[in-house]
Amino acid sequence: MRSFPLTVILLIVLTLLVFPPCYVDIFSPIQPAQEDKVDDAAVLKGKDLLRKAQEIIEAMHAEGGYRTRLETAAVFHKAAGDSELYNLCGEALLQGNVCDRMEVLQTLISNETLAEYSARLYKELLNDSAYVIRERAVYHLSLNGDISNVPLFRKALEDDDYYVRAQAARALGRCGDNDSIPVLQKHLSKESGWTALCFAQALAMLGDDAGRSVLLAASSDTVSTNQRAYGLAMRYEAGEPLLLPALRSLLNERDDRAREIVYRYLARLVPTKEKEVFADILAHGDMISVKMALERLSEFSPSDRDGILKTAYDLSSDKRRALFSLATTSPADAKTLLYAIESLHLRDCFSILMKDLSRSGRKPVLSILESLLKEGGIAGMPDLRADILRIAGFTGPDEDGKALALLEPFLSDSNDGLRLRAAISVIRITGPAGEKEHRE
Repeated sequence: MRSFPLTVILLIVLTLLVFPPCYVDIFSPIQPAQEDKVDDAAVLKGKDLLRKAQEIIEAMHAEGGYRTRLETAAVFHKAAGDSELYNLCGEALLQGNVCDRMEVLQTLISNETLAEYSARLYKELLNDSAYVIRERAVYHLSLNGDISNVPLFRKALEDDDYYVRAQAARALGRCGDNDSIPVLQKHLSKESGWTALCFAQALAMLGDDAGRSVLLAASSDTVSTNQRAYGLAMRYEAGEPLLLPALRSLLNERDDRAREIVYRYLARLVPTKEKEVFADILAHGDMISVKMALERLSEFSPSDRDGILKTAYDLSSDKRRALFSLATTSPADAKTLLYAIESLHLRDCFSILMKDLSRSGRKPVLSILESLLKEGGIAGMPDLRADILRIAGFTGPDEDGKALALLEPFLSDSNDGLRLRAAISVIRITGPAGEKEHRE
C-alpha cells in the first residue's frame, strides 16, 4: 500500500512528458505579421511638389539675374557641373554690379568643389573696384594658409584702401611667411592708427620684436581704452593666450567701443573650452559678435551648446532673451520673437540659430516657423519670410510632410524671391532623390 503514491506520481510525470500542456496567454494574442504601410498619397504629393520646385528653379535660372542664377546653379552644381557655376561666376565678375560680385565671393567661400577653379576668380576679386570685396577676398583667401598666395598678399599691401592693406598684412602673418618681415617693417613705418597695429600684429605673429614692441605699447596705453583693447586683443591673437583674463577685464570698462572690440576678438578667437565666455558674448556682446559666436556653435557638442544657450538666456535682459528662448523648452511666443528679430543683425542671428537647432535634430523649429509666418506683422518683412523659408529646408527628413506643407503655398507666391526660397528648400528636404530626379 505504501508504494501506491509513488506509482501515481510516476504515472503523472510520464503523462506530462508525453502530452505536455498547451498554455494560452490571453493577454498577448498572436497577431498575423503585417507589412509596413506607406502613405502613397504623401509620396505622390512630395513628388508633385518636387517637380514644381524644379520647374521654378529651372525657369528662374534661365531668366534671372546673376545672383539668382548663381544661387540656382549652386543648388544643382553637381548636376550641371562645376564648370557652369565657374563660368557664371566669371560672367558676374565682368558684367555684374557690386552685389553680384559679392555673391561670387560668397559662392567661392561656400562651394568647396570650386577650389580648383577659384584661383583666377580670387585674383579678379582682389582687383575689384569695391574695397569691401577686395578686403573680404584677401581675408578668405588667407584662411587656408596656402603660401602660394603670398605674392597676392604682398601686392595687396600696396592697395589704396587701408582696410585692404591691414588685411593683407595679417594674411602674411597667418601664412607664417618670414620672408615678408622686411616689407612689413617698411610699411609699418608709413602706416598709422589701427592699420599700423595690424602690421605690428603680423610682425609679432612672425616673431619680430619690432611688432611686439608696438603692440606692447598699445596695450599699455593709459589714455585710450580703445588702443589698449586693440593692443591686448592683437597680442592675444599673435600667440599670448595668458592675456585672456586681462582682455576680459576690459569688458568692465564704460567705453562701448572698447567692449565691442574685445567681444568681436573673443567671438572669433576664444577656445571652445571657455564656454562661459561664449555665453557672455551672446548675452552682452554687440550683434556682430553675437553672430560670430553663434556661427561657432557647431564646434561644440550638443550638450555644451545647449548649456551655453541656456546660460545666455539666463544672463540676457533685453530683447535677445526671446531669441535664446528658442533653445529652451518654452520658446517665446511668435509676436514677442518677431519683435525681437526686427533689427537686421538679430535677423541674421535668428537664421544662424535656427539652422543650428534644426541640424542638431531638435524639432521645436517647424512649429515656430509656422507661427511666425502667421503673425500679421511679418507681411511687410519679405527678407525675414525668405529667411524662414530657407530655414525650413534644413528641418528634414520630413517624415510627416509638415515642412513641405509649410512650403507649398509659397511655390505659387507672387514674390519671386519667396518662390525661389521655397523651391530650393523643397529640393533640400527631398535630399539625394531630388538631385537624382533633376539629373535624369
